[in-house]
Amino acid sequence: MRIPTGDVRLEARLHEMATSAPTMAATVTVRVNGRERHQAVLTFQLTRLVNVIVVVRPLEPRRTLGADDFRQERRAAAEVPPDALTELTDPLDLEVVRTVQTGEVLTRA
Repeated sequence: MRIPTGDVRLEARLHEMATSAPTMAATVTVRVNGRERHQAVLTFQLTRLVNVIVVVRPLEPRRTLGADDFRQERRAAAEVPPDALTELTDPLDLEVVRTVQTGEVLTRA
């Protein structure tokens, strides 16, 4: 988009949407020296993020978790198992029951 030089202003107006909608739209208006020069409707895909515990290295069965075996990450809620761990206060009480790969979300199972 080409616009003339001058006092450039962007105005955004969000469109009405349901609170659980997976997308959001906004109309963006470009004004130069107070005069409308261009208008575009932009659509955004929305993703709810949740905090989960993720493994940082491969873990073998019967291994007790250590503090350096995991970290907390934000992941898209749609990609997270329903029983995902969201915090881990005392990892020394937990033992791995199956092989877990790097980047995998830890679950109670």
